[in-house]
Amino acid sequence: MTAVQETAVADAGKCFWRLQAAVMVRESAEWLTTAELLKLAESCEATAHEERMHDWNRQFAIPMIRELGNQLARARRDEMHGAHSRIVTVARALRKLQRKTRGKRVPNFRTQIAALERELDELLDNCGQATMFDDSI
Repeated sequence: MTAVQETAVADAGKCFWRLQAAVMVRESAEWLTTAELLKLAESCEATAHEERMHDWNRQFAIPMIRELGNQLARARRDEMHGAHSRIVTVARALRKLQRKTRGKRVPNFRTQIAALERELDELLDNCGQATMFDDSI
């Protein structure tokens, strides 16, 4: 390993131990980001062969696992809430459109054409043929 790689490994270890100590002191992992929680979980998995005490489980592993579960549950709940809110918004818009169109009727063009034909027939009946072909309009 090069010196840079050794430094990176040492820094990663310090981060793990520093985060682990902070979680153990607070007995909570709520303040950690998801990336930090995942880093701790990976480090715990890598060091699982070491002897662990009951206090370590109570003060570190259990709070960390609980917080990972909480974050996953929140992510799923937010995802479902987003889908639910979109459905509710679409349903509201649909109801609003239905209310607007409830009182309106689609024009019946056949009825309108028939009415215009009757009106034209009445006008033609009132006019003589002489006035229909008169050029003095």
